[in-house]
Amino acid sequence: MGDKDQFSLVEFLSYTKDLGYTNVKGFYCEDDNELVQVTSDNQLLEFVKDLIDGDELYVYVVHEIDELEEFPAPVLLPWSGPVDESVGINTEGIMENDSDLNE
Repeated sequence: MGDKDQFSLVEFLSYTKDLGYTNVKGFYCEDDNELVQVTSDNQLLEFVKDLIDGDELYVYVVHEIDELEEFPAPVLLPWSGPVDESVGINTEGIMENDSDLNE
């Protein structure tokens, strides 16, 4: 990032858009192990004013998901057998343990 005296919420919005976050709802910074919403450039400058070269500022971004991705529901397979063996399914859809598959 750039010079800490040039930090602004508009600049942070630009960074987040570059990272693909287009629907930003707010920025948060840590203050004494609490997250505090940054609502103005003056408040942001208060967070960075005492930073020196090599210090880090963690900024958290709250955003909405632009497009909901749907994933198929997981398929649960029946299980019966010892925990120390793994199970595979052959081409007929029958479960076999590794000892059978590797012989």
